[in-house]
Amino acid sequence: MKSFSVVAAALSAAAIPAYAADAPALASELSPVVVTATRFPDERQQFPVGVTVIGREAITRSTARSVPELLSLQAGIQVRDSTGSPDLQIDMRGFGQTGDLNTTVLVDGQRYNDIDTSPVKWSAIPLSAVERIEILPGSGAVMYGSGATGGVINIITRQPVSGDRQLNVQAGVGSYNASDLQIAASLAGDRLGLRVQASEQRSDNYRDNNRLIQRNLLADVRTLGSGPQLYMKLASDAQDLRNPGQLTLAEMAVNRRGSQTPRDFSSRDGLRADLGGSVQSGNVEWAANLAYRTQQTKAFFAAFSSDVVNDTDNIAFSPRVRISHNLGGFDQKLIAGIDVEEGTLDRNVTGTFFSGRSKARQQKRGAYLQNNATIGHDWLLTVGVRGQRAENTVDDAASFGSLLRKNYSLSATELALRYKVAPGVAVYGKTGRSFRLPSVEETNFTSPALLEPQTSRDREVGIDYRIASTSARLSIYRSDLENEIAFNPLVFDNINLSPTRREGVEFEARTRVTPTLDLFLNHAHVRAQFRSGVYSGVNLTGNAVPLVPRNALSAGASWLTGPKTRLSATLRHVGEQRLANDETNTQVQQIPAYTVVDLRFAHQLAGWTLEAGVRNLFDRQYYTQGGVSGAGVIRVFPAAERNGYVSLQHSFR
Repeated sequence: MKSFSVVAAALSAAAIPAYAADAPALASELSPVVVTATRFPDERQQFPVGVTVIGREAITRSTARSVPELLSLQAGIQVRDSTGSPDLQIDMRGFGQTGDLNTTVLVDGQRYNDIDTSPVKWSAIPLSAVERIEILPGSGAVMYGSGATGGVINIITRQPVSGDRQLNVQAGVGSYNASDLQIAASLAGDRLGLRVQASEQRSDNYRDNNRLIQRNLLADVRTLGSGPQLYMKLASDAQDLRNPGQLTLAEMAVNRRGSQTPRDFSSRDGLRADLGGSVQSGNVEWAANLAYRTQQTKAFFAAFSSDVVNDTDNIAFSPRVRISHNLGGFDQKLIAGIDVEEGTLDRNVTGTFFSGRSKARQQKRGAYLQNNATIGHDWLLTVGVRGQRAENTVDDAASFGSLLRKNYSLSATELALRYKVAPGVAVYGKTGRSFRLPSVEETNFTSPALLEPQTSRDREVGIDYRIASTSARLSIYRSDLENEIAFNPLVFDNINLSPTRREGVEFEARTRVTPTLDLFLNHAHVRAQFRSGVYSGVNLTGNAVPLVPRNALSAGASWLTGPKTRLSATLRHVGEQRLANDETNTQVQQIPAYTVVDLRFAHQLAGWTLEAGVRNLFDRQYYTQGGVSGAGVIRVFPAAERNGYVSLQHSFR
């Protein structure tokens, strides 16, 4: 069932982070990096699967101005705009329309996906507030549960550092009447620290009726130094967005910037809190988090004179323990924990034949074990298992006439082995099982009790290279899915599909060519197809899954042109892909391939930082999302043409 909610997002043209033009960026990226993929801090090279870490210095020299834009430059990750909201849809490893639902997104280790089908609220996480991003492609089901078949993205926000006392003020303007104001302050002693960041972004955006106002406030207070660690994080966001809607190809030919929905709009108010801590006692480390999120979204659809109000609440408790031991004479770390989560959705729709009120709840209880063993000096072995129980409850009298309740019992496994072939060179392989629960909105009209959880058998082999100023990763993967949950236009319902498959090759590399020039190259080749299945008399065996490009490539350079001046450039190419709802693969029209180049300039002078940038340098006309209706009408959402921005920042210490 398609979500009635239209949820807005942040102004991608506004989140421009501070930049240290003379920082030795790549060198720090290739040194040991601490990641939290195992839900405890650990060095990157001790984690056996192919995890990618985007550090703060890589973020500041990127041309990206939002988290989704930064992710779109990574191997195997696609983003799409289908509504005009910078809360772009994200897709790891070729899931197309359900990419958001097959990618687990975390903020500081806490789940950020909602229980409905709405995209992640990227707008509430300004890029300037991000310390690093950890990407686990095709992994994470044991640690994080449902929806990790495509992978896990863990966004770690910036936090106070001992002795830090500074105030950063930034202001910027850009195309389409865009403006940006950000203030960040850090105050930390030896034992206690506080960091607060506030921002407001405004823009009319490229399309008519697409004005956006976004406000964010984030705060982090924590203990510092040795001993028990405690922290509390608070964040709020508010947004107003006009919704321009999609255009037919004929309408786009007349006016790419036009809107056929000049009265539609939406708004959002959200709040989240995370209270947690950890303590070390000998070989045992304990940690726990209590996280809460609430938001209200409102939307108006003039075509139906319809108002939609959604209230969502999510609470999660996640205690865990890590035990270092030497069973069998090997250095090992055993991680065990439980996850208790509950989310509710209260929806009220007025003004159409869909009018009515519905309530839904999803409860999840999970327990997991993972053991990481160092065998000799060259082998790393990871074994993990998760058990999950869940219950979906939907109270929608208009659709079902009664309360619908469905219980699930699921499991996930992972076995990974890494071998160091030579200093800085390692090969790895992993296999496991993952799953995805139906969201509370995916309950189908005709036979809701029959919608089963999606399961997947996942396999991957790869090689990592990390020597001096060069790093690279090459991986080959395959996921065979059973009962994939998706909307099938041939039967106009959310169903469990016949068996499907995702397989591909990912390559990523970055290097420092000279002390002043850094380069990167990422490429993904993906095949997403139906393994079997006949729907309404149409055989889909071998057909491509819509909205999955066969090839995608990104490349970039960062050049230190002077002691305080840097020029960065990125190129992103995405191959052609089938339109949404074209499961039969019979549409001649496809989403055309496109190539976009972005530039960014940064210069420092006496505590001031001047930035300027151009997006879509060669003024390409393209779109990232398109679909075909049952009547054969194609609708798309045009992307912005060439646009620019400038900003000025000053740091007070």
